[in-house]
Amino acid sequence: MSDVRRHVRPGEKVLSYSAPRGVVTTLEHLSGGDLRIVTRQNFIPLIDAARELAKVEQPDLRGGTQRHRQRIASIPQAIYDLWVSVIGHPCEDNRTEWFKRLNDPDNAYMRTGGGHL
Repeated sequence: MSDVRRHVRPGEKVLSYSAPRGVVTTLEHLSGGDLRIVTRQNFIPLIDAARELAKVEQPDLRGGTQRHRQRIASIPQAIYDLWVSVIGHPCEDNRTEWFKRLNDPDNAYMRTGGGHL
């Protein structure tokens, strides 16, 4: 739990923490008696891992009769949750919008394969 301390500001109470994902959820007491729940995630390890995966040569999957699957992106949990709330689940609701967002040059750091999705 010592790793969580660098993600928490003074006066915040930790509600949940996931060390493998680097996600911490805290409760903040605001002026006027209001409360705010905040979720933070350290993206740096995920971005570094996605860059390393993108460097690895992907196998050629053309010509087979099986449905091959390969990782196309590593999306930080906080961004994934936001996108699900805005555009829906990637496999069930709106694959086109998911691919559009992943193909956006601003989101290139999440892609682990080369080319256009």
